[in-house]
Amino acid sequence: MVLRKFGHLANKQEVQEIILRRGQLTASVLTYGAAIRSLTFEGREIALGFDSIEDYLRYAPDLGAILSTEEDPDQSPTKMQSWNNWPDLHLWTLEEAAADRVRLSLSVPIGAADKGERAELICQYILMPNNTLRIELEGHSDKEAYFNPRFHGVFNLSPTQKLETHCVSIPASGYSSPVSGKAAWLQIADVEGTRYDLRNAHRMASDAGRPLDVTYYMRLNRLTVPELSAVVQEDTTGTKMEVWSTEPGLVYREGLSIRPGSHCRAPNQPARQGFSIEPQGWPRTKEKHEFSNVILKPGEVYKQRTEFRFS
Repeated sequence: MVLRKFGHLANKQEVQEIILRRGQLTASVLTYGAAIRSLTFEGREIALGFDSIEDYLRYAPDLGAILSTEEDPDQSPTKMQSWNNWPDLHLWTLEEAAADRVRLSLSVPIGAADKGERAELICQYILMPNNTLRIELEGHSDKEAYFNPRFHGVFNLSPTQKLETHCVSIPASGYSSPVSGKAAWLQIADVEGTRYDLRNAHRMASDAGRPLDVTYYMRLNRLTVPELSAVVQEDTTGTKMEVWSTEPGLVYREGLSIRPGSHCRAPNQPARQGFSIEPQGWPRTKEKHEFSNVILKPGEVYKQRTEFRFS
């Protein structure tokens, strides 16, 4: 494990970088956003990040970070302040670190700040045997609050950076379908016969094509042991990435463009293309499914485990 300074925020708080290694995986984690800045497999960069804190603030503050998922305010009970929108909440506390793991914590206010009620989130990154990155999230709250964290990592497994060399399959039968005049997550539709059916391998598209951006419904309930949620295969290297998660939902996006200046790219080169696979809870819906409740109550403990397995 290597611990070093990465830079400072506008309020002079220091951002630290923790470098983890195990097997053929190396991960660089920031205390800013609990973000994965860099992930390499067999010596190749497979996750997108920036070389400076200034680039994060300028281009994509949420890149590789642990985010909270927003909800329609008309449906929501007391909400946490979203840590991805508040720069002074971006800096996580480094609790402990070892050669192959790091544990970070964050405390955010709920509702009126003067009442002192808070939600707490623990994030642990662990490099496991067999080239696996495990992400463990645990949370609790002083007051009932919307609680649906997710990891916003952006990947590209190709050394040429071409997104079209990737195929993805997602074993989901349902997705969020827009309802006229309403938020896109208010109706659950069958993927059968739609462009969102990825149960068979789908060739990714860049931003010049028709890239997908969709929320999938994987299963009814949050699990205690992860199940397979997605598989990505890259043609030129043969690299495979499997995503296993306890979460019942999943956000999939492709054709994401990270501006020049991103990690391992000179400023005068084109922006890198990437994709994200982000397990999460089911959003609350007008249909009021019991299993779509992502409200954390006092005394309850939220737990998520997601694994990215590379071969």
